[in-house]
Amino acid sequence: MKRISLGILTAILCFSCDPVSLMDANIENTTSQNLSITFVSAEFTDLNKTFEMGSEEIILYREGFSTIGSFLKVSLDGLDSVYITNTAKEVLKVYKPETAGRNIFKIDDYWKSSTPSKRFYQYDYQLTNEDIQQ
Repeated sequence: MKRISLGILTAILCFSCDPVSLMDANIENTTSQNLSITFVSAEFTDLNKTFEMGSEEIILYREGFSTIGSFLKVSLDGLDSVYITNTAKEVLKVYKPETAGRNIFKIDDYWKSSTPSKRFYQYDYQLTNEDIQQ
């Protein structure tokens, strides 16, 4: 009986120790303008989001977690476009996944990634003057 109880206790402890991974994806407005950034998906409307950003403000675009402790990466899959507008609602830039040059969709090229601690993944994108020039 002791062996069975010890075996069950050991199994419970092992299964309850699954590592958790966390991910934050931040977007920073480094321009001198107040901006809006809108994420648009025709197919997955729950992905549609608009963020108002003051000059030099950072917003949390997306956070995520994994209960199996796996690597996490920010993704813009499912989005059709990203619009950047000013306070007068003028569209300054439209990004599509296939847009050439600097592009918010190009995670590996334009997002800074880091791992501040074990199983915590940080992604940062900076909106610059280049993002709002037409």
